[in-house]
Amino acid sequence: MDEVDTVIRAVPPIVAQLRKLSPYWGVDGPVADPEKALAPAYA
Repeated sequence: MDEVDTVIRAVPPIVAQLRKLSPYWGVDGPVADPEKALAPAYA
């Protein structure tokens, strides 16, 4: 049970960091159109 408790405490910050890195996740949740998230942006 101690291992389960450790995982429960450790996983949420990891998921939050991965969401920050993901082009599929915006501030308010998953992006509506993932293809636009990966589309190249030209200046």
